[in-house]
Amino acid sequence: MIKTPLVIGIILPQFPSYTETFFLSQVIGLCERGYTVNVFCNSVNKDPVMEQIFHISHYSKLKIISLSVKKFRLSTIKILLSHPVNLIKWIKNPGKLFRKEMYEKLCISYFTQYKCDIYHFGYSGTAITYLSLFDHLPGKKVVSCLGTAENVKPLSEPARIKKLNLLFQKVDKIHCVSQRMQKTIEEYNAPSEKIFINRPAIDTAVFTRKEIYRNTEIIHILSIGRLVFQKGFLIGMLAIAELIKKFDNFIWTIVGEGPEREELIFYIHHFKLENNVVLAGKKTRDEVLEIYQTTDISFLPSVSEGIANVILEAMSMEIPVIASKSGGIEEVINHSVNGILCKNYDFTGMAHELFQLCTNVELRRSLGPMGRKSIEENYSIKRYIDVFENEYHILLNKQNLS
Repeated sequence: MIKTPLVIGIILPQFPSYTETFFLSQVIGLCERGYTVNVFCNSVNKDPVMEQIFHISHYSKLKIISLSVKKFRLSTIKILLSHPVNLIKWIKNPGKLFRKEMYEKLCISYFTQYKCDIYHFGYSGTAITYLSLFDHLPGKKVVSCLGTAENVKPLSEPARIKKLNLLFQKVDKIHCVSQRMQKTIEEYNAPSEKIFINRPAIDTAVFTRKEIYRNTEIIHILSIGRLVFQKGFLIGMLAIAELIKKFDNFIWTIVGEGPEREELIFYIHHFKLENNVVLAGKKTRDEVLEIYQTTDISFLPSVSEGIANVILEAMSMEIPVIASKSGGIEEVINHSVNGILCKNYDFTGMAHELFQLCTNVELRRSLGPMGRKSIEENYSIKRYIDVFENEYHILLNKQNLS
């Protein structure tokens, strides 16, 4: 296959983001292979810490294009003043429909100004918001299916199913993070010939232990994720409440923020876990790396997942993992070989496995290195970029042949 220079557009809600490092890996990896990458996003994160960590400004082939509402307000005023017809339409109908029409026109102008061979939407939910623009995009369309938008939204918003059906017919390729995700979207009539699987990747040079795994007096259990029901922290709380009946020399730290914080505080108080559970709030990547260094067990009680990056990070750090069988997690963890799997919602089973790991340092020491080995062999950045690169070229070569 002949690989020609490409211009690739990545469409995201925000860029860069601490919680979406898989997009950073994709963007930086493509730039390092010589491709021009245009990231279109509603919000540009200008946190200097992000620059210090990822050196985004060093990549000359990367452009970050803001599609912010504020920016479009200014552009709308200019268009209204320069086009009397639009000004008259605005005066007659200043409502939502006209504002939506203007926003779409401005989006089209940016998408076509930065003409791309590939427009890759990072989430199916994001792609749905731009469905009306698809016919105006000059390049091929790709969408990623990562988890919540496909597992949860169709249940809470039945109208989403029809939109997903339409989206899957319009896009040229569909990226799934797991085989389980492929099965999920095929239920929404996603054509199997459009689907390719590319599991997330981890930079093992960054996520690596600085010190050997030690037997500590207090066992440190760690969970990372937004405080939302999908992450199963309430199930986790029930498991911890069971664990403390047999073993209480531990601290469970939850890193993240979200709407369920107040509910979790209530249950911490209800189960009298104030001395054993810490809601640590949001942390930077460097802070998370420091926390990983002193973590004994990683705990993921999720009820819905694609493939959780935090599990891959923990395994790369040689931290033994206990996770629920949600989404594609079973494709990552081989039970009792490189981690521990529990039935979804089974808080008593989780408590049992936590007790086994808390009281058996040799088991923890055996699982950690096997987890690291799995990540090195199957979840490298190189493999991750290889798959995207190949799929993009296959898609465009088909177009050229036709």
